[in-house]
Amino acid sequence: MKLLVLALLVWMPCAYGEIFAPGDNRTDFRTYVAKASHYLRTKQVASPEDAMQIGLAMGYVEGLALMLQSDKVICPPTGSPAKRLDVVFRYLERHPRGDQEVAAVMVMRALGEAFPCPK
Repeated sequence: MKLLVLALLVWMPCAYGEIFAPGDNRTDFRTYVAKASHYLRTKQVASPEDAMQIGLAMGYVEGLALMLQSDKVICPPTGSPAKRLDVVFRYLERHPRGDQEVAAVMVMRALGEAFPCPK
């Protein structure tokens, strides 16, 4: 089943047009996650555009996290989505050259490192 999830994460962006595809938009995902992380710390939003970007980043990360968790690809402790977003934010800070990957793969790697399932 893990192989199926991985295949979907790789195939779906190609088939439907990844919202955060590598290339021209590759910095957008990092920017959106950084804005969401800042918002979660300060509860301040600079503009309506920022609010949209924050919501998009939070929903994207949480949606993937829930899918990965339901298939036992990751096993995070119960808690808030803010923790999962923070894990992704910190991963992106540690891996600045990951811009050649689609956002879904970066999220999967970040959450997989932080919340591995027991074998």
